[in-house]
Amino acid sequence: MMELEGWIPFLTIILPFVVASSWLLSRRAFGSLSVIELSPYGLAFWMGLQAQALWGAYLMMWGSRNYIGLERVDGDLPYILTTVAVDYAVLALPLAMILIARAARYDPVSDINRYRAAQILPQESAGDVELFVVLALWTLVSIAIAGVIFSRGSPLLLLLVGNSDIADLARARVALIYLNEWQRILNNIVGGSFTALLVYATYAAALMRAQLRWWVLFAVLLVPSVIVQASSLAKAPVAQLLVGLLLVHVMVRGRLRPRTIGVFVTVVLGALGAAYALAQTDLLLGVDTVGVLGADNPLGRTLIGQLVGVPNYLQIFPGEHPFLMGSELQVLGLFGYQPESAAKIAMEIYLPESVAAQTIGVQNTFFIGAAYANFGWPGVALAPIWVAAVLLIAQRATLALPKTPLGVAIAVWTMYQFVRAIGGGFVSEFTVNTNVVGTLLLALTTWLMVRAVAVIRSSRTATATAVSSPSLVDP
Repeated sequence: MMELEGWIPFLTIILPFVVASSWLLSRRAFGSLSVIELSPYGLAFWMGLQAQALWGAYLMMWGSRNYIGLERVDGDLPYILTTVAVDYAVLALPLAMILIARAARYDPVSDINRYRAAQILPQESAGDVELFVVLALWTLVSIAIAGVIFSRGSPLLLLLVGNSDIADLARARVALIYLNEWQRILNNIVGGSFTALLVYATYAAALMRAQLRWWVLFAVLLVPSVIVQASSLAKAPVAQLLVGLLLVHVMVRGRLRPRTIGVFVTVVLGALGAAYALAQTDLLLGVDTVGVLGADNPLGRTLIGQLVGVPNYLQIFPGEHPFLMGSELQVLGLFGYQPESAAKIAMEIYLPESVAAQTIGVQNTFFIGAAYANFGWPGVALAPIWVAAVLLIAQRATLALPKTPLGVAIAVWTMYQFVRAIGGGFVSEFTVNTNVVGTLLLALTTWLMVRAVAVIRSSRTATATAVSSPSLVDP
């Protein structure tokens, strides 16, 4: 058997093969990986499998370990095992999608290309007036919810009123993690996810109809959505919202022009820069951080941040804590049970003082790590197959929707939600995902409201016609 010190050069040698094979498999499974024709699952290759997984694993194995939570990881073995697991995942996930799709006689690449090329439903058949009325009503609700979330001691509010103490901001941010389940629903599902879906719907309508009223509604709705996403001072949510708009643009128009790409890239980088500035983090070195791959700068957080939990989990489970065996399922919280969380357990073991002082949050990680924390190495082996099946089901179901503003928004939001989940979670994210279920139920409610408004308008029109038309029957 290969000695431990021989694994690092061996894994380094096979890296080009892993990258090339992952590219070829992902292109077959996800469709175009080009930025011009980027699909939601194409984004999974660039962010979920490459930037936030493969390169992070190799950088840690090669010695870039200046990241909070890694100081207690013992030796090279956890990093070698992390790299082996990630190598397996970036190959097994797209391969599983290809094989499952073939067994189900479904071609996901052709399906998404068909959807992008599909004709936009004509204005009169899409219920534009009814949809505009309903989305305008939801915009008012979103503004109210954003006000509630923003005013309840959010870190952004503290910063804007002049409290720049880092410890106070950290406590305020961590407090958002420990909300009860119903408060979490208000914050995450109604305030965050559903408002983002509404933003996508109004942007899709603005692109499809090219009418001023839709652009105005989009601009108005974007404000509370950005406030909610930025309220915790987290760096990624606002940028992720903007990337979602880019995916909507591709789904509606079929491809991106270089000018559009330039505008989106500028806005996304600007949003990230603003987030780091608000969080008082130096963009080059960070706060008390040495090197550009540390915890508090964009490069370090992008390449290593989502992988830090994997070597930690490998060391914690089952040696310091038994495997969770699926007890992370968040839906249990709605029935009076307290779900466990590997992300929280890791912080309680490694940084108990910070957890007690509520100045540090949780340590989410790549889905392979979360699968290990729950089911051990069998979970690592089976997780890519399960995730591949969920991704295919989500795509098949959402692309069956008509190409209307609401249909495009639901398809993009759902697929993008699962893409983001690849980088942080497994059990709740890919089984009974309360965030996805709750948001889609609200989307269904929106569709029913549109139908109800249409019935009311039709009834009033029929009544007015009957009153104004002369009777054809002699008195």
